[in-house]
Amino acid sequence: MADALTVVRRRRRILEYLSDRTASKRDIVAATDSSRSTVNRAISELSSLGLVERVEGGFRTTTPGRLSLGVVVEATETMRTIEEWSDVLSNVPVDASVSHRFLVGADVAAGDSAAPYSGIDDLFDRLRRADRIRGFSVTDNDPRWTRTLHERAASGAMRADIALTRPMAEYIIEEYAEQFDEYLAADGYEIRVCETLPFGLILLDVDGRTVAHLLVHDDRGSLVAQVENARPDAVEWAESRFIDRFEDGTPLSAFVE
Repeated sequence: MADALTVVRRRRRILEYLSDRTASKRDIVAATDSSRSTVNRAISELSSLGLVERVEGGFRTTTPGRLSLGVVVEATETMRTIEEWSDVLSNVPVDASVSHRFLVGADVAAGDSAAPYSGIDDLFDRLRRADRIRGFSVTDNDPRWTRTLHERAASGAMRADIALTRPMAEYIIEEYAEQFDEYLAADGYEIRVCETLPFGLILLDVDGRTVAHLLVHDDRGSLVAQVENARPDAVEWAESRFIDRFEDGTPLSAFVE
């Protein structure tokens, strides 16, 4: 398997070229700007692994070849994201178990120390249009965010299932004391309290589409970045993380009794 992975990485350009066409060795030489000897070796290596096959008119990528190419392309893109945002991702606790699947095809928006809430402007815009929100929060990311979430959920404009850390729950109870009974009575609004949460995670349903957001904070609680992904694998991972934390939480009504 290690040998196959090495070959796919080394011969990626040829696999990509043959993935949507049948081509002769001469065509491959011209298209990939490779020497004839290089193409001969590449075809020999790929054929021996069952990743390309000879057909009428030349060679083409096999189904195992396409799948192997997809793995390498995805891994390469993920590694580039990790490398580019290494400083940001270093703020996520090691034991938080963030899946690499969440980083495949993700968009990362870094925060700005001069404008601490700028990193969630797009997220805030989605919140105002969302039909549903699920997630957990370790800090008050933006007063606008907290106020809008509670107002929309309490009014019935949006379904909300939220898990908070104990300090965040205490903040909500104190900051929104006048509206607290209204929040508890809302049918589509449930808040649960967890002793610890590894990071911030938000799932927003807007216009029939779910987008997952990982919120990264530094050790002072300041927002460093938000990582956004709508790919099914990323959303599935985020949903499983949310369910685990939410089900372990204590209902806010019981927390204040």
